[in-house]
Amino acid sequence: MTVSTKSRITLSLALAGLVLSGRSAKAQDQAFTKAFALYQAGSLVEARQLLLTVVAQHASALDFSLLGSIEFQQTDFRQGEQHLRRALAMEPGLVGTRFTLASLLEASGKSTEARQELQRVLAADPHHLEALLNLARLEVGDRQFVAATALFRKAEQSNPKDIRALVGLARLQNLQGQTEAALANLLKAQKLAPADPSVLYALGALCLQMDLIKDATANLEHAAELDPANPAIEYALASARIANRDFVSAMKIYRELLVSDPDNAQVPYALGATYFLQGDNESAKPYFERSLSLAPQQVESLYYLGLIADQTATKVRATNFSAK
Repeated sequence: MTVSTKSRITLSLALAGLVLSGRSAKAQDQAFTKAFALYQAGSLVEARQLLLTVVAQHASALDFSLLGSIEFQQTDFRQGEQHLRRALAMEPGLVGTRFTLASLLEASGKSTEARQELQRVLAADPHHLEALLNLARLEVGDRQFVAATALFRKAEQSNPKDIRALVGLARLQNLQGQTEAALANLLKAQKLAPADPSVLYALGALCLQMDLIKDATANLEHAAELDPANPAIEYALASARIANRDFVSAMKIYRELLVSDPDNAQVPYALGATYFLQGDNESAKPYFERSLSLAPQQVESLYYLGLIADQTATKVRATNFSAK
């Protein structure tokens, strides 16, 4: 598992706050200053080695916090959690460190513990935007929709110009069948960030779901222009092409995704379904089979293979009958 660039920036900002809060204690600590500079430059191995030397002699909470954050970036979750907890044991009030610990726990699959740490972050800082958004996302995953809604709304109030709360709330509303409310929030987000591909993608996907094909296509095309390497956007755009009966363009996108996202069972399934829609069962069959080889429980591919088998058997019976 990798930690996204966005997460890395978030952690860097959290750590920057820690450095500022502890600057008087660490002002003369050249090793820590150098390690933090290495971390910000992306030289994680060197920064970690330097900090391991520091903590072996005399370590502060900030040393352990930075070390644990680096280990998080390197997906060494066990060591990272250990060092972040040591930092908090020394200085429980380090909110940035606690948020980093919550992010690490979530990334390592410990969602219950992550939720607890996020709640502690919010107890110390009720308007901590990242904590509000992350906790809301966890609540959505547990289908705690009322709690998630309250968190998204509080996040929006904390920073009205941040579109993530609006997009998150819209997706939650869509899950609950509140498509008109979801559309309103996405349009609001689009006004705030008209060139944000995540907003355009969410808006396009929702329009596609609502059968607003023209709007869906326009938003998804714009999103693809801004973020051409995003497979989710490309997949949704291909769906819009199919809705427009533009099978050639859709298949071109799917074939490109087969190369860029070869382990995604949905891609060969979609390509097979596109051939099937055009009555080309012979071309469709190997793609459904490929989808099943990637995901043996892919019910949709099994369904279409069954249809193809039935149609083939019917055709054989009809041919035999005609020959008599």
